[in-house]
Amino acid sequence: MIYFDIKQNIIPDRISISLIVVGLILSFFTIEPGWVSSFCGAFFGFALFYLIAWLYQSAKKEIGLGGGDVKYLAAIGAFYGIQSVFFVIFISSGLALLFYVFKHFFFKKLQKFIPYGPFLVVSGFLYVFSGKELILLYLRRF
Repeated sequence: MIYFDIKQNIIPDRISISLIVVGLILSFFTIEPGWVSSFCGAFFGFALFYLIAWLYQSAKKEIGLGGGDVKYLAAIGAFYGIQSVFFVIFISSGLALLFYVFKHFFFKKLQKFIPYGPFLVVSGFLYVFSGKELILLYLRRF
């Protein structure tokens, strides 16, 4: 996914849609996150990013968030449930912002377009390996 998005500026539908379908099917055979959370995660992930993409494109008359990113977030939601969607959106946005600021200050390059898929992938892995612990750590502070 990272390679495709960086090199070709696309996340292929055959990958992202396949992941959505597999995640939803597997949700019937696992206890966690369960099929309800998986379907809600897939729907909410898709709907939120689709709305953001549509609003941006309507306002600016250019694509700001690609369809592959929208479907890949739905796939993350299908595999790991609705709670993962919130985590991935928050972390991937922060990582993308840090990357953009770092690149701007150290390389003096302003890029209009940066692939967002790699940040979604990294955030998804972060969620898988330590997301629940990070969420609990955050919630304990309040």
